[in-house]
Amino acid sequence: MSRLTSTASPSPTLALPLRGRGSRRASRTLAVGLGATVLLALSACGETGQARTTFPIAAAGNAPETIAVGEWDVTVREARLAFGPVYLCESQNAGLESCANAAAEHLAATTFDALSEVPTPMGTMTGTSGATVLSGMWDYGRSWRLSESTPRPLAGAVDGSRSAVIEIVARHRADDDERTYRFELDVDGRSQPSGSTAVRARLVAHELTAIEPGLVVRFDPTLWASMIDYDALALLPEPSPSAIVVVPADHAASSALTTALTTTALPTFDWSSIGE
Repeated sequence: MSRLTSTASPSPTLALPLRGRGSRRASRTLAVGLGATVLLALSACGETGQARTTFPIAAAGNAPETIAVGEWDVTVREARLAFGPVYLCESQNAGLESCANAAAEHLAATTFDALSEVPTPMGTMTGTSGATVLSGMWDYGRSWRLSESTPRPLAGAVDGSRSAVIEIVARHRADDDERTYRFELDVDGRSQPSGSTAVRARLVAHELTAIEPGLVVRFDPTLWASMIDYDALALLPEPSPSAIVVVPADHAASSALTTALTTTALPTFDWSSIGE
């Protein structure tokens, strides 16, 4: 089984997140056919003479565990994430021009439980057999087309509009002070030029075959949670004792989670049957 990894740790040694112009998704506005399905031309593969291939894609997570972060014991209690669209590219540096013809793609977004190890089916990826995947770009339920002034949520976004909803319970070991923090994140390419995806990353090479068994993309919310400064987070006022603290989108902790999702804690890509 081939394993295509975008990174499983804060270190970027297994994958290099890419910056700059990202998605090719809105460089065209017409729709074209891919097989019997009509897809946006931004997703059209080139006419190379290679055969089309389709295979299932699924998203999965990891079971929660309590970890020590400084003086805090931290557990992720909820992690709902919207994943997609996804574009896999033959170039080492995924981008608007270099990925004009995707090796494989899935154009929709799906919300799934990132604390469940059981894969959530997302649908089908369409690709080209014989193409070698070297990089990828993807969104988290929110996409930004060149023709639009701002990113917009897709049908599969969390609660209809969000990229992620995450709840983390943090207990300070010295005084047994326990707090629950809720994050409602919009993760998209708004800090980059219009048409960009939220993520672009270099991936371990994988050659697509005519009989790909499937692709499982697996996330690790506990790794995301390890990157937060809980001492700074504890300075936020509690609305009432034991009440959930909703963390502002512009707080450093929200930025840390966004960075984890886009740069420092990217998912792993497992080329295997989604039932395995």
